[in-house]
Amino acid sequence: MLAVMGGGKVSFEIPRGWVHKVKDYGLAFYDRQPPANDCIFEATLIINPPGPIRDFPVWKMLQETVSRDGHFIAEEDIVKQYRGDTEVAWLRYRQIHPSQDRIAVFNHSLIRGSGFHALFTYAYWPEEAERLAPVWTRALDSFEIGIPNPHPN
Repeated sequence: MLAVMGGGKVSFEIPRGWVHKVKDYGLAFYDRQPPANDCIFEATLIINPPGPIRDFPVWKMLQETVSRDGHFIAEEDIVKQYRGDTEVAWLRYRQIHPSQDRIAVFNHSLIRGSGFHALFTYAYWPEEAERLAPVWTRALDSFEIGIPNPHPN
């Protein structure tokens, strides 16, 4: 299923049949209706404030974002990619899920477009990795920046 945000500013693929909800911060996708879900994929579109934000590396912005939650991720543990003018950084770590008291896998990605950033987060249980880890890879491989939405309503 193609998910589209911001009138086509960002699009990406998510498995067909997943439950989706519009949230204050963006979109949330679940493999099953909560609370029976084993994962959550969230996407947020952030419009850039005026100023020289392009001079600040995306990987560094992502590193600082996760450090606010108490995680230090070394630069060498952050995957950095470029697709033309689009800069992408992503990382993965494991920690105890705050509300479930069990280990979860957390993925975070920050994508810089023209005048905005897209933040993707994805969490799942390690025992579901074989089924759920490919969802992250597919979303990152399939994202497009600045493609107009063919179905705006």
